[in-house]
Amino acid sequence: MTNPTKEFQFSHQGLDRTEEIRERVFSILPGFMSWTILIVMIVLSFAKPLWAAVIIIAFDLYWLFRLFYMTIFLVLAYGVLAIEKETDWTELCCLLEKGRSGVETFRRKQKNLGPRDRIKRWFWFKNKERELQHVIRQGVKVPSYESLYHLVIIAVSNEQRSIIEPGLKALTESRFPPKRLIPVLAVEERFGEKQTEMAEVLQFQYRHHFFDFLVTIHPSNIPGEARVKGANVTYAAKQAAQFFRTHNIPFENVIVSCFDADTVADSQYFAALTFHFMRHPDRMRASYQPIPVYHNNIWEAPGFARVLELGSSFFQLIEATNPEKLVTFSSHSMSFKALDEVGYWPVDMISDDSAIYW
Repeated sequence: MTNPTKEFQFSHQGLDRTEEIRERVFSILPGFMSWTILIVMIVLSFAKPLWAAVIIIAFDLYWLFRLFYMTIFLVLAYGVLAIEKETDWTELCCLLEKGRSGVETFRRKQKNLGPRDRIKRWFWFKNKERELQHVIRQGVKVPSYESLYHLVIIAVSNEQRSIIEPGLKALTESRFPPKRLIPVLAVEERFGEKQTEMAEVLQFQYRHHFFDFLVTIHPSNIPGEARVKGANVTYAAKQAAQFFRTHNIPFENVIVSCFDADTVADSQYFAALTFHFMRHPDRMRASYQPIPVYHNNIWEAPGFARVLELGSSFFQLIEATNPEKLVTFSSHSMSFKALDEVGYWPVDMISDDSAIYW
C-alpha cells in the first residue's frame, strides 16, 4: 500500500544521486535493447546463419498471427465506435440520474426499435442496460447532470487561427449544452502579442456560445519550468481554479479536458464523457481517454503522412478494445478536483499526458 503522505515526484528536480542513476538507466534501456537486438542479428547472420534465419522466420510468423489478431479487434472497435456515435448520450445521462425508473424507460425504448436496428444494437444496448443496473445495485451516488461543467483547456503555441478555430466551432456544436462548457485558450507569452491578439479575437467571437471563454497568457520566466505544454496548461488550470472559486462552482462538478490546438472533438464527445463520469463509482480517481483519429486535414497532407496517420488511427482503435492497459495520451479528461489535488500537470517534462495518469 502506498504512503499517502509521500508526494509523487513528477520531475527531475530534487532527485538524489541514486534516483538520478535509476532514472537514467531506465531511460537508456529501450534504445539499448533495440540496438542490441539489431546488432546481434547482424552478427548472427555471419556467425550462425541458420540460427538467424530461424529467429527471423519465427519473428515474421509472430507478426503474421498478430496481424490477424489486430484486424479482428480493429473491425470490432470500428463497429462499436459507429454505434456509439449514434447513441443518445444526453438521454442516457438523464436516465442514469433517474435510477430504476430510468432503466425501465430505457427498456421500453429498445422495444420500439425496428428489426434492423434491434439486431444491430442488441448487444450494445444490453451492455448499456447492464451499466445502468450496475450503478443502481452498487448504490453509486450519481451527480446531477445539470450541475456538471466541462473545462476545455486548449494549449496554443505558434499555431495559426485556421488550426485552432475548427476545434472551437466543434465545441459550439456539442450535444452537451455549450452553455456549460468553458473553453480556455492557453497562450504562450514567448510567441508574442500576435498570438495573444488572435486568442482575444477568438474569445470575442465565440464567448457568447459558452458559459464563459477564458484566455490565459503563460509567462515565459517562471522558475523551475521548462518550455513544455505541461507548464502552459498548468498555468491555465490554476487560473481556471480562481474562476470556479469566484463563481462558486465546486471542483468536483467540473470535468477538465486538456486538448492540443488541432483537436476537434466529436459533437457527442462531452455528452458521452459526462455519462461515463456520472456512472463511475470512483469518478474523482478515473481518467477518461477518447479515441484519437487523425484525419482532420488528411487530404492536404503528403501521401507518406497519410499512410502513417491511417496506421496510427487503426492502432488507436485496436488499443481501445483493451482499456485496462490504456494510459492517457494526447487529449484526455479527468476530474478537476483530482487535478487540483495532485498539483496539476508536471511543468518540466514533455510527457505530461501520461505522467498525470500515474
